[in-house]
Amino acid sequence: MTKTTHKTPQNSKPRRIQIRQARIRPARQAADSDEVLIADYAERAYLEYAVSVVKGRALPEVCDDKKPVQRRILYAMRQMGLTHATSM
Repeated sequence: MTKTTHKTPQNSKPRRIQIRQARIRPARQAADSDEVLIADYAERAYLEYAVSVVKGRALPEVCDDKKPVQRRILYAMRQMGLTHATSM
């Protein structure tokens, strides 16, 4: 469990927010078989994918406060020569 501080817009006092990782339960198996129930497999696969998306794409990095897609756009713009000093 990670604890972070967050300043609210109403006041300048930081408040604590607790971030918890999703707990993924093991898939149940069908009776008398080594097969996994399709509903359980789909739920587990979706949760694992959702967690990876949040970690990898939806949260900005601490170093520059940018998401990966924003960083790629800025890099491509710089490669094209589009900076704050260029005019259209």
